[in-house]
Amino acid sequence: SRERTRRGSDIGELPAVKDPARRERCRTSLKAFLIEYFPFSTGLSPFSADHERVIGRIQDCVFGGGRFCNAVYRGFAKSTISENACLWAVLYGHRKFGAVFAAESTLATKAIGSMKTELSDNDLLYEDFPEVCHAIRALEGKPQRCASQTYQGERTHVQWTQDTVVFPTIPGSLSSGAIITSRGLTGSILGLRHKAPDGRQLRPDFTIVDDPQ
Repeated sequence: SRERTRRGSDIGELPAVKDPARRERCRTSLKAFLIEYFPFSTGLSPFSADHERVIGRIQDCVFGGGRFCNAVYRGFAKSTISENACLWAVLYGHRKFGAVFAAESTLATKAIGSMKTELSDNDLLYEDFPEVCHAIRALEGKPQRCASQTYQGERTHVQWTQDTVVFPTIPGSLSSGAIITSRGLTGSILGLRHKAPDGRQLRPDFTIVDDPQ
């Protein structure tokens, strides 16, 4: 019985990446990632020159650091671009701890919910990032399975909470143990950190503040 339980907690073999060329094409291009993997949101309509400038600035921050303030008009899809950009930064291992800060807790819950939906239900992400999405789908929406989930007999340490996702620890994965979170600016945001299984204290290394006013 214990052996059956152990086998039932293991996620099994990871599917192969379906389109390695598509995955590689988007590795250093946030714009391409937004178009290719989100055909019903950021990939639905062609980007304007304003969009391309904003996306380029976010990409520059991911690769080189720095701070930018982007002031854009209503209907710009800034929240969706912000959420999907956070996923890009972490899935490719460009950043280890991505945080989206919203004006208040309700909007923060909406932001992390949107990112969690993409990780669990977006078939394109599942096809090309199985080292992340396969383990998340194996939870079947039941966070209590996180504690016992294993890959090749080792715990994945995946977490799936109300405001945070810790990506599964998978050998060779660029996003192994990475984190995304979303918090409201009116809540407690000082000292935000996460202790990795190896004892390291991780703090956000990429943040987006969405509609702070």
